[in-house]
Amino acid sequence: MSISPQFQSQHLSSDGTDSEWLSALHIAAKKGHDRIVRVLIQRNMDCNEKDSKGRTPLMHAVIENHEPVVSALISHGARSNEVDNLQRSVLHLAVIHRRENVLRALLEFCSERRQELDIDAYDASGKTPLHIAVEQGFESGVIILLRNGANINIKARVSI
Repeated sequence: MSISPQFQSQHLSSDGTDSEWLSALHIAAKKGHDRIVRVLIQRNMDCNEKDSKGRTPLMHAVIENHEPVVSALISHGARSNEVDNLQRSVLHLAVIHRRENVLRALLEFCSERRQELDIDAYDASGKTPLHIAVEQGFESGVIILLRNGANINIKARVSI
């Protein structure tokens, strides 16, 4: 089966790998357009829809450090415990990308709304957000996680 040149140019990168598929809400969240995010949510866009990498709009807002978008999405029902294709939650992503303010805000927003947020969740590599923060030397992230109840005794899976 051959792939049409038009499809290739629209959907495959120059090296032949799949490009990322994003909804309008994913794009608005990724770009930090909080007013557009609100409009799209008011039009009943699914704020928990996953893209081709298993990421939600909330995950994109976290990665790109858009705190107002994070707030808007959580207040409109975005689930904070969703995971991407690598089993990473928004907390994993906030730590990986060293988003101190967003990490703090996520924990506060979820606490205020009594939304469950598993601070000790493992990703596909067997690490919690705390393990990743320690590994990266993200001191403020470690402190924030510990202040919010991260388990210091939980073990990471490491390969030798």
